[in-house]
Amino acid sequence: MKSRCVLAALALLLTHAAAALPPVRGGVRDARDAHVWFEEQPRGAGVEAMGLRLQPTVPVSARYNDNIFASDARDTGDVIFAITPSLVARPQLGRHEFVAKVYARSDFYAERSRQDNTEVGVGIFGRLEVFDWLDFTVHGNYDDLNEDWDSPDTPLAAAEQASFDQLSGGVAAHLRAGRFTTDVDFTYLEVNVDDVAARGGGVIDQIGRHRDTVDITFEFGWQLTEHLKPFASYRWNDHGYDQAPPRVLVDRDGDGRAILGGLEVLFEDVLTARVYGGHIMQDFNDDDTNLEQADGVGYGAEIAWQVDTNTHLEVDLLREIEEASEGFESGRFATTLRLRATQRLSDRLMLDAGFGYLEREYVGTAREAETWSGRLGATWQLPMDFYTSLAWRYTERDSNVAGRSYTRHEALLTLGWRR
Repeated sequence: MKSRCVLAALALLLTHAAAALPPVRGGVRDARDAHVWFEEQPRGAGVEAMGLRLQPTVPVSARYNDNIFASDARDTGDVIFAITPSLVARPQLGRHEFVAKVYARSDFYAERSRQDNTEVGVGIFGRLEVFDWLDFTVHGNYDDLNEDWDSPDTPLAAAEQASFDQLSGGVAAHLRAGRFTTDVDFTYLEVNVDDVAARGGGVIDQIGRHRDTVDITFEFGWQLTEHLKPFASYRWNDHGYDQAPPRVLVDRDGDGRAILGGLEVLFEDVLTARVYGGHIMQDFNDDDTNLEQADGVGYGAEIAWQVDTNTHLEVDLLREIEEASEGFESGRFATTLRLRATQRLSDRLMLDAGFGYLEREYVGTAREAETWSGRLGATWQLPMDFYTSLAWRYTERDSNVAGRSYTRHEALLTLGWRR
C-alpha cells in the first residue's frame, strides 16, 4: 500500500484543463469515469453539408474482459463485441456556436448473452455571444445507460446490469467587466434507475434511487495578469428523492454547499491549469437523524501541458462528495487522480498511457475502497478515413466489503471509420 501511495504522489508531479468545481451533487456517476479512460475514440475534421459540419464516427470493437462482474467472488471472463456509432453536427454560426450529438452503443457477449445491452443518448450545446462582454451557454442531454458492474451502488445480488436514464440541462452566463469576471451556472439533473433481476430469481427494487438535483454556482474572478486569474466560488444544490419512509429506509432529501477559492493559469498553446480548494458539505432533512452530515475539505487540480508538438500531458485531481444510496450511507468522499500522456510518433501513429487512482471514504458506515488502474494504447490512422487501435487496461479494487474487491485485465481491438 505504501508503494502505491508513493506512485500516486509521483504522478502528481506530472502535469486536462476543465472548468469543473468539486460537485456536491446528486446523480449517477458512471463508474467508467472513475478510472483511466479506456475506449475514447478519435474524431475527424468532418465534412460540410447543408451549412453544417458533420462528424460521423463508426467504431466496431472486440474486447476481452477477464472479470465482467467486477468481483473476485464471481471471477468470470468473456469476449464482448461492440458497435458505437455517433454523429456530431455543427452549423456555421459565425461568432456563435451550436453543437448537437447523437450516439448509440450495443454490447454483445460471446457466451453470456443475458448481459447484452444497448445505450443511446442525444445532447446539445450552444453558446450565444450577445456582446463582447456577455455570453450565454446552454446544454441539454438525455441518456439511457447501463450501470457498470464496478459501480459502488450496483446491488451485489444483481443478475444483470441495472439500466437507468438521466435527463440534464442547464444555462450559464459569463460576464466580463474590465479585469473582473462573473459566472452564473444553473443545472438540473433527473435520474431514474430501473429495477433489476436478482440472481436466483426475483427483482431488486431500485425506486429508492430515483432523484432530481438542482445545482447553482456563482464564481467571481479577477484577471490579475495576462496569465493569472484568482477566483472564488459559491455552489449550492438541492436534491430530492421520489420516495420517503416507510417506502424506503431513510429520507435522503437535502441540500449541499461548497465555498472554494483557487487560481487559473494560462500560457496559450503551452500550459493551462486550474487549482482550487475549500469547504464542501452535504446535509439532509432535519427530521431524519439517521443520516450523518457529510462535511469536509474539497479540492481539485486540472492541468494540461503541451510539452512539444508531439507530446501532451494531463492531470486531473478531484475530491468531491458523491451521492450514496445503500443503507445508512449518507454519502462518500471520493478522491480521484487521473494521469494521461500521449505521444505522436508520426502522422499516422499515436501512443498513449494512463494511470488512475480512486479512494472512496463512506460517511455513516465503516465502508471504504481504493481502486487503481493503468492503461497502454496505440492508434493508427489508415487510408480512406479508417483507423485501428489497440489498448490494454488493468484495474484493481480493494474494499472492506465482501464481494466488492476485484482485479481485472482487459484487452481491446477497435476498427473504426471517421470523417
